[in-house]
Amino acid sequence: MYYFNQDIDAKGEFNWGTDGEAYLTQVALARLAGQGVDIGGPASAGVAQLAAAGLFSGALAETGVEEDVSYEAESIAVFGQATWNVNEALSLTLGLRYSEEEKEADYEVISNDPFSQVNLLNISQELFNSLRPLQLHLPVGKTSDDYDDDDLSVTTSVNYEFTDTVSGYARYAQGYKAGGLNLNGTIGQTPGNPTTDLANNQFDSESTDSYEIGVKSFLFDRTLQLNATVFYQTVEDFQVNSFDGAGFTLQNAGEIEGKGLEIDYTWTPNENWIVGGGFVFQDIEYADFKTGSTTIAQQEAAGLQLRAEGAVPPQDLTGETPNFVSDVTYAGNITYLHDVNEDMILKLGTSYRFRSDYTTGQDNDKLTENDDYWIVNANITLEASDESWAVELWGKNLTDEEVINIGFDTPLQTGSMSAFVEAPMTWGVTGRMNF
Repeated sequence: MYYFNQDIDAKGEFNWGTDGEAYLTQVALARLAGQGVDIGGPASAGVAQLAAAGLFSGALAETGVEEDVSYEAESIAVFGQATWNVNEALSLTLGLRYSEEEKEADYEVISNDPFSQVNLLNISQELFNSLRPLQLHLPVGKTSDDYDDDDLSVTTSVNYEFTDTVSGYARYAQGYKAGGLNLNGTIGQTPGNPTTDLANNQFDSESTDSYEIGVKSFLFDRTLQLNATVFYQTVEDFQVNSFDGAGFTLQNAGEIEGKGLEIDYTWTPNENWIVGGGFVFQDIEYADFKTGSTTIAQQEAAGLQLRAEGAVPPQDLTGETPNFVSDVTYAGNITYLHDVNEDMILKLGTSYRFRSDYTTGQDNDKLTENDDYWIVNANITLEASDESWAVELWGKNLTDEEVINIGFDTPLQTGSMSAFVEAPMTWGVTGRMNF
């Protein structure tokens, strides 16, 4: 049995400063000037709305938002697995898991930011769509949402030992990942409409059907362990982290379909060397995802349609590769062990990994693409033979590769990308003592 309970109390505050207000004003002025609009002359209705929101006059500074979210999640599961050894070579396995999920959240957002109350898309989609990410501060009265779900998953496999060193298996398994609530009090609102629409706040659970056929073996007098698996899987209602222009939220893609080959190995030619690693060759794509996030550039290109429909048309990513998915990945390690004397052991090791190119933004914007890269790490360890102590000198990302962890469109700067990146080349010393 498994039981899980989580409570989150989140409080956030965001206020405009004088520098932020000045920057926003200059961006708006530049865009208006580019269209020949003279804010000193007879103001259009749209310019009047911006002026009323504090732009051009200094009334925006010191306004902002306070957000309060209280969240509770509870999960319980019962699971079991049994194996029937039909004979010395053949075995059958069956497993079941039942899960129950309950989640609820209370939201309250207090805002006195007038800029966020202006519907920029109604003024000019072409001019002001890229300002939308800064409209984070819509007032929300106290409201709440809840989510309940349950699931029964099954796994079954058959294993056959051809010899003492070679076996094969076939496996079918179902997977389940609970849905839930986005912890963002501004979800489901539009500028000028302070009412809360929580219809888009929830995301559904995802379910997986996985099929595998594989071989496991020990070769060359059991010095080499070599395993290989071919797989096919589908994921319904895949949960994706989307940047909607105002923040990150979870939503569901219709379906993902994937197939591929996995190979892993461990080779110990003698007592001093250990060589291991694994390859994955795969083809993963959205079989159905018609509601993907659009890039800011795509939104601005569709300005006239947006103005007519009053909503951002989603991007159809059906047939595209999901973000963070590489067609080829490889990870390996090499370790050398040397007995300094009967009390100490010297270990020299390196690990490395390769990934082919992939995108990091859910909208599959080419700007967020990470090219092929290798990451190389190394370590030198001196430790006691009885493992009572150890000192390790280590280095990570020795070639100082720049790797994007996640990328997204930069607010206000169409055609630019912002990103969180992984750690650069890093060195360190670690000491351990067991007592």
